[in-house]
Amino acid sequence: MTNKERSSNAKQALMNSGITPGTPGTPGTNIVDLITDLLHLAWEEKLLPGSMTNVALRQFEAEALYPMTFQGWLDAVEARETLQGYHDWVNSQRESEV
Repeated sequence: MTNKERSSNAKQALMNSGITPGTPGTPGTNIVDLITDLLHLAWEEKLLPGSMTNVALRQFEAEALYPMTFQGWLDAVEARETLQGYHDWVNSQRESEV
């Protein structure tokens, strides 16, 4: 799935949630409302919303910054347990692209 397809899926989820893009708040407000609703769902399902948010943010960064090396990123995240290790890995990827 491409990032454009992911964005399209998110827009559809936003519209299906009853939050119409562009009303009544800013696009950012509407997106935050949908993310918040998803975190409530995670909590209801006895999951850890904070942990899921961290993983989702890292996954987004990997898909947005390094779409061709996503599996490599997943391998690196599994191998590294600290945020500093993650940043070291990102920096090494940037250096290898130069």
